[in-house]
Amino acid sequence: MGKLVWAIALIAGVVVSTVAQATPIRALPNLTLIEVFERTGGASPVAFNFAPNGVAITNQLADPLSSSNNDINTGSEF
Repeated sequence: MGKLVWAIALIAGVVVSTVAQATPIRALPNLTLIEVFERTGGASPVAFNFAPNGVAITNQLADPLSSSNNDINTGSEF
């Protein structure tokens, strides 16, 4: 193999090995609760609590969101 091919292989190996892999929030060690604060008007935000491996965190809801298909419902937004 020529020097150019080895250089390309070495560079490709470095690029592939340094790609960042994000850890899902729900996989953080000792996590017991995910608390989301939402504010649509009003005097203060409203807290919504989710279990790290609960369906609201692990499953994506189908579109369109509605009053019967939501995980955070403020009464006028979903």
